[in-house]
Amino acid sequence: MGLDISGTAKTAGRAKEALLRIAEYFDEHFGDDLVGEPNIIEDGRGLLVSFSTTSEPIAFEAVDGATIEVQCRWNQLGPGYCVFVWERLRELAEFGLTWEELDAETEEDELTHEGAIRAARAWLEALCSGVLQDSPEDMSGTRLCMPMHWAPHDVPFAITPLGPRDRAWVESVAEDGSAGDDFFAWWQPDLGPAAKLQLAIATMWSNVPWSPPAVEDDFVAIGMALEWLERGYDEDGGLPYPWPEWSEMISNFNSALDEIPGDHERPRMAEMVHDRACGRAGTIGYRRGSIKHMIGGGWSLTLPGSFGTALEEDEDHSAWLASDGSMTIRVSPALAPNDMPGTKEEFAEATAEEEDPGVEWESDTCIGRGDWGEQDEEGQTVLMLQGISMADNRSVAFVSIMFGDPEFRERAMEIWQSLRCEAAFGDD
Repeated sequence: MGLDISGTAKTAGRAKEALLRIAEYFDEHFGDDLVGEPNIIEDGRGLLVSFSTTSEPIAFEAVDGATIEVQCRWNQLGPGYCVFVWERLRELAEFGLTWEELDAETEEDELTHEGAIRAARAWLEALCSGVLQDSPEDMSGTRLCMPMHWAPHDVPFAITPLGPRDRAWVESVAEDGSAGDDFFAWWQPDLGPAAKLQLAIATMWSNVPWSPPAVEDDFVAIGMALEWLERGYDEDGGLPYPWPEWSEMISNFNSALDEIPGDHERPRMAEMVHDRACGRAGTIGYRRGSIKHMIGGGWSLTLPGSFGTALEEDEDHSAWLASDGSMTIRVSPALAPNDMPGTKEEFAEATAEEEDPGVEWESDTCIGRGDWGEQDEEGQTVLMLQGISMADNRSVAFVSIMFGDPEFRERAMEIWQSLRCEAAFGDD
């Protein structure tokens, strides 16, 4: 359930060429504010434009030679974003687009900022009312506009893009949607300093590892949060900036850059930010604690928030990856053939080999079997723990954990043993 801007436009020329011009428009006018460059996909038939690390991008699609469709979920950011995107879409008329349909789901013939605010509050009120109808008093970890593939391990009643909320907050918003105005990051129709600050804070809550970044997405998240904070401060230095977290990100980002050869552009304002932080500890960020990752096939793994994640996909296989710079984890869920037994115990017995595995263990949901190994990479010895976890319903997960420090052997074993299978393959 959400609020979308959706529309269909006819183009004066070829739709694919119009997408290229639209990409150039966003890059020219908002390049520094975008999360990455406008992304042409699907052999030129699609275009993704993102203004936030925590929301879905604006998606354009060339559905035929002269027709473009657009979709934008705006309740993830707020009413200001709704009007901002609407105005940008209207400006695309200069590229020969004629909108046949364009709707922002505000129940008004002509979009206004006030109408978007009313729609956002009504949507949030209905969302919270629905949550209360289905949740017991002791329920925790309710996701409100949050990803489904991860969740903080220890959270209060609800998590939102701008931080956790207790049951009392949800109850008050269910009575009056305006009580939840702190749910939305983007209130005004322009991308001003207040919006930049809140976009940075939303990124800090969900995407920032409070350690040196180890994967590309984490570099992007910290880089964007720093950019938004710096530009927001340039425009209005009197806003309530999160100085401890800002200082922490600068230190972690610089530590990561120190490990990469060559010269790199460093965060601005470091001295001033460190002074303002006064050595205080930061509190923003779900990834300060453990995160439960839903990997696929019913499998989940709980890791410290310092681990960044990614997907590895090619024609032959796909794998879920996690790394914190000192350890890399690869998990590949799979479904065993139909002729294999359906329980984990029978599966383990049917696949047993004459030689005992070097490592074998059992938990409440699965059995693990594997061995230790090592390999040479660029003159460095890399240690490995490789194996397979077997669960009921013929669900299996192939696991590889690689690290350099021999003292991490126990840690690697604990991580593997935390792997759980909570549903039949394909149920999640």
